[in-house]
Amino acid sequence: MIIKKTFSIVLAVLFIVSPFSLLSYATSATKLEDSEKKRLSFFDNKLCENEQIIKLKELGLLNEFIDYLYANYSKHKEENNIDAVLMLNNWDLSLDTTTGTLKRKAQKYVEKNFNFSIDSTEFKEFMINYFRDEANGGYSYALNNKDFGALYLYMCLAYELEINSNYAVELTSQCSLEKWSLEKLFNFDYEYNFKETQIPMLLYQYIENNAKSISSAWPDLNGTNIMNYARTYALSYNPYYFYISNDDGGDCTNFASQALYNGGLPMTYITSDTTSNGYVNTQARWFCFPNSTSFGYGVSTSWVRVKELYNYLSPHYAVYEARTNTNVVAYLNDGFLLQGKRPLGSYSHSVIVYNYNGSMKYSAHSTNRLDENISTFLNYYYKCRLVQVY
Repeated sequence: MIIKKTFSIVLAVLFIVSPFSLLSYATSATKLEDSEKKRLSFFDNKLCENEQIIKLKELGLLNEFIDYLYANYSKHKEENNIDAVLMLNNWDLSLDTTTGTLKRKAQKYVEKNFNFSIDSTEFKEFMINYFRDEANGGYSYALNNKDFGALYLYMCLAYELEINSNYAVELTSQCSLEKWSLEKLFNFDYEYNFKETQIPMLLYQYIENNAKSISSAWPDLNGTNIMNYARTYALSYNPYYFYISNDDGGDCTNFASQALYNGGLPMTYITSDTTSNGYVNTQARWFCFPNSTSFGYGVSTSWVRVKELYNYLSPHYAVYEARTNTNVVAYLNDGFLLQGKRPLGSYSHSVIVYNYNGSMKYSAHSTNRLDENISTFLNYYYKCRLVQVY
């Protein structure tokens, strides 16, 4: 695939030599103090080897940035707990409720309304199908249907454990899951999301405001071109690219990456990527090449996975995260990437947003959406994060 964007070749070369991403490893000889490593490791051990962290150390700004992380961590954790209490009150649950009790409450709802057990294959299929389509109301429906709430929250947890091995390993390694209180569970989920979402967002913000000389911000993309691509292929598939079925994880991020590429985001790759057979596990590069291998493509996991696309973009563009019942629409613009999260679990869906005929819409795959009202997305998810690509 030939890169055709005006700044593509420069960035492609830059990224082959020195990819700037949250997972980049430092090449500088600068050493962190043990106290700095300890404070950073509270959030994520990988931060101790992050290239931008090392540069903040060289500028004498590292401890100030760590203080900035701690302040945001504490502030948002308190807000998260308040939100959790209000949500649980709607369902006659509390932070003291154990996950075992939650499962039993969910089982009662299933027994009353369906003809299968919560541990059955039928339930698993019901859960997977429920989370494949945001048109069923999701969080908003559960919030307004008290009896359904316990089942919905249990499904959020069970579904995440089914599809996200990292989340499952970190969660279940600490103790028997059924003995967890919902307070402990929500705290775990908050810390998991803070590491995944907030840290790259805060690092970008801090550098842009305090250390512009080490900024790795990228050129603005063309929002109109992103929107036009999303609208053109929302209900069909560009034959140049491959398609990922729901059974294989869904096509949403693959579709979003295609639209971002059409908006001017250049592919970044090394020579062997062009002839790779299938998925290349990397968040430092971003590419999709049709080729003659048995898979028919060489594609980076950052191109097709929700979290990895976010990790690839977030050091270079401003990010906004909020509860979906806040004034999120004010932060949306043509061609921005929007991702959604349920009350428990990681971010799980990517869509392209834009203003069309005077109101905010989105287009997406898995399930295919064209000019869908943004309210459908915001009612379905509990939180959202927005990558502002210009």
